[in-house]
Amino acid sequence: MTTTFVVFIFAIFLAFSISNRRERLLSLRESLRESDGVIIALYKYSEVFNEPYSKKLLNLIDEYLILQIDYSLSDFKETQGACMNIYEFIATTDTKSDKEEDAKMAMMDDLENMLKLRKKIEFSLTDEMQPYEWVTIAALALLTILSLVYINDGSLVSLVILPVLETVIVVIFITIFDLDSLRWQERNWIWDPLSSLFIALDLDPYFPDVLITKNRVSKSFLNKFDIYRLGHYKSPYPIFSDKTIEIINRNQLT
Repeated sequence: MTTTFVVFIFAIFLAFSISNRRERLLSLRESLRESDGVIIALYKYSEVFNEPYSKKLLNLIDEYLILQIDYSLSDFKETQGACMNIYEFIATTDTKSDKEEDAKMAMMDDLENMLKLRKKIEFSLTDEMQPYEWVTIAALALLTILSLVYINDGSLVSLVILPVLETVIVVIFITIFDLDSLRWQERNWIWDPLSSLFIALDLDPYFPDVLITKNRVSKSFLNKFDIYRLGHYKSPYPIFSDKTIEIINRNQLT
């Protein structure tokens, strides 16, 4: 009876934790993609103005996106300054026609939405699992395993079930950790859309070299791009003052 109760509570707590972490990830993903849409809209509106203006805004956007990638997601708030550079540039734009004035007003509306999205993203990033939650999961997992060991009758079925259960628990722990640390399927919800965003802006995709050394971005994924930028860091995180950016052109390498 006690074993059944422990397993039941453990299963409920795991289901709740996984569901909660997944909802957080989905909310964060949605907000980031909305922010990407705002960035594309800003660039498109800038084409109403002259080419130097559009190019200047694109440079500011590029700097913002690169800095956003340089920082870990948990330090997303550190990119606020780069975002405000875009805001100030657009806010101080002198318009010379009704068409430019309309474009500026639309851009300012988009920027206001972007700032709201940033607040939503920052809130989601702070919504991490608390230490007591990890302790609770670990304690329930331990109680579950000990309960099963206690009722183990030495049969072949028991000897098979226990190792399988221990493996499942480890896999569940890894899954919850990946969800909470935002590493869960990050290629699908971070690197694929960010690379597409750079390309949509006629910019080369950018990746920090640490992503490759830690196998967070595979070489097969990088091979999708003929040209991409690779950031190299001499100083420890988060010092980027001596960072260098290498242009990788796969056409020249072959």
